[in-house]
Amino acid sequence: MSVRPIIDAGPGLNFLSIHKERLLIAILGPFSAPETVQSEVLRKSQQDDRFRATATVWRKLTPRWIQILPDDATRCRWVCRRRRCRCRGRARGSARGLCR
Repeated sequence: MSVRPIIDAGPGLNFLSIHKERLLIAILGPFSAPETVQSEVLRKSQQDDRFRATATVWRKLTPRWIQILPDDATRCRWVCRRRRCRCRGRARGSARGLCR
């Protein structure tokens, strides 16, 4: 199982709003985003006209190209066990479920 790169809301909003998802996928391949990033991208696409297209493109790419990572600690332990990482679900804050 290869580890997917993790994307933040900024690049997601910018690339997807101008329909450059193919460029993003060509560079990163399939990638991951935390639940918080997903909700921020979807919220921002409703609030700002510049990012209106982002929500439609995001939904088309999920789950094949974008894997949504859990934000809560319980599901972090599940992800960590599945990846056999060193933290074993003990990562805290923004690093939960995102450890090496």
